[in-house]
This record gives sequence, structure tokens and C-alpha cells, in this order.
Amino acid sequence: MLARRAGSGWSCVQNGLSFSCLRAELAAGSAPPILIKAITPPPGDGSQNAGAVAGQASAVQLRDPNLLNNSASVPAGNPTPTATDLGVRLTRDPDLASPGDTVTYTLQATNKGNADANNVVVTLSVPPGAEILQTAVGEGWTCTQNLNTFVCSRPSIAPGDAPPILVKVRLPELSGDAVMPGVGGATATIDAGDNADPMTDDNTFILDGIRYKLEGGGFGCTAAGTGLPASAPAWSLGLLLALLARSIRRRGVPLN
Repeated sequence: MLARRAGSGWSCVQNGLSFSCLRAELAAGSAPPILIKAITPPPGDGSQNAGAVAGQASAVQLRDPNLLNNSASVPAGNPTPTATDLGVRLTRDPDLASPGDTVTYTLQATNKGNADANNVVVTLSVPPGAEILQTAVGEGWTCTQNLNTFVCSRPSIAPGDAPPILVKVRLPELSGDAVMPGVGGATATIDAGDNADPMTDDNTFILDGIRYKLEGGGFGCTAAGTGLPASAPAWSLGLLLALLARSIRRRGVPLN
């Protein structure tokens, strides 16, 4: 690395070939840029493919409505352009995950074309608040973590499936009475800076979460079979439901 210059308001720390830059807040619009100047090592295969530089943005207390534009990559050196179809899939084990469960996410990157794809970068965003039990690992992949998002790269992917990437987490517990949409949901993307992908529809995979509520959150259906006559005063039914609300054990139940 020859030089590093952080824009106004940024505080950066270097760890090997990775840089983590923080700032207290970011107003609407573009932030001051962060500049890094480096000389890439010569590729061992004698080609002009010197790898890629990847970046990812996130914030601790932010529910980003669009995670698909939170990462980007550019090739280093002068790699030969390719035009192969890349795709990504994401699975969760167990699939029917409950709050507090230990879950393993598996990201599968695939080259659907007939030629190698160079400088491939994938991202995997797991649920905010999840405890990371095993960081992202995959044969031949180099991965970094930023909060709940992992960025992994590899020099190339031959036609077919690349080695999978696994991340193990413990999902956050339920809290309060509100319905929690998307428990266990995650997002994966794939890109290659020097590849003109002819079909980008499969470059993003959104793994829907399971909607949960606290048992007893709706008491309308619990009135059946209570033995109250049809003529019972409304206040009696209201009192009974209030007592049921106090006594019912709270636990997560999936919504159909």
C-alpha cells in the first residue's frame, strides 16, 4: 500500500489488507470519499488478473430497505473481460427456524456459463442482532465481516458450482408483543467486476424469514369453550380475557 487518505469525519483502522472506517453519522447524500493507493502483486499465473477490491457499507441501528446496493467491487489489474452467467442461492438449516435457534446459512455461488468467471465477490447478510457463532468460511474464499454482513471473494469460478460458504448464527429472541416479520431471513448477492453477466435476475437471492408473534397476542379465538352463557355481561368477558392475558405463557408461535 502506498497511501491512504480518509475523508473528513472518517476514522479508519487497517487489519492486513482490510480497512474498517467509521463515522458518527451520515447525512443524506454522498459522504466524503475514502482513498487508498496500492500496488497489486503480480498474478502467479502470468495473467493480468490481479484480483478485485470490494467494499461494503452498513450501520448498526438501521433497517436498510434495499441491501442490494450496499456492496460493490472493481477488478484490479487488466483482466480479460468475460460474459458468463453467475448465480447465487441461499439455504437455511433448519428451514423452519424459531427465535433463539442456532441456524446455519449456506451460500452457493454458481457459474452457469462455459468459461471461467474472474474476481467473483459475494455478500451474505444475516439477520440483524443475530449472534455470530461461526464466521463465513468456504474453500478458496477470502471473507471479511462487517456487523451482520460478510463479503467473500475468490480469484475465479470455473463452470459449475463453487465451494459453498457457511455461516452459523444464533437468531435473536422474541421481545415485546409485536409481530416479528422475517425471523431468520437473509440476503445473498454475487458479482464480478470484469464480467458482463447476460442474466442478472439470479445475482440476488432473498431468503424470506418466518413471521412470528407471541402466543396470546390475539385473544379473540380463546373465548370459545369458556362456558360463558350468551347473555354474560360484556365486562365479564373482558375480565376473563384480561386474566387469560396475564396467565398465558409467552412463547413464539409461527404465523400461517
